[in-house]
Amino acid sequence: HEYSEHRIAAMLDPFRGERVDVIASHAPPFGVVDGLAWGRHLGSRALRAFAHDVEFGLWLAGHVHDQQGARGEVAGRPVRSAARTLLRIALGPPAPSPS
Repeated sequence: HEYSEHRIAAMLDPFRGERVDVIASHAPPFGVVDGLAWGRHLGSRALRAFAHDVEFGLWLAGHVHDQQGARGEVAGRPVRSAARTLLRIALGPPAPSPS
């Protein structure tokens, strides 16, 4: 992570207790759409804790390309991996490979 777990938690403090439709974060909450093929988890524990302190309809997270399109739940609410999907939406479809 670019920030320590402590720093992430501090940045989220002003939003605890809020109600939002969508959360979009670079890293996913720890243990949800964050696993690599060999079992290591890349999610944030601070984000996972935050999920229990905010009401949300959907959480979109990137960072873990191995989890592209994966679905999970945290605090009983949906989390979706948009690792490459958001890039495709922003940049358009990939260019065809040269023959």
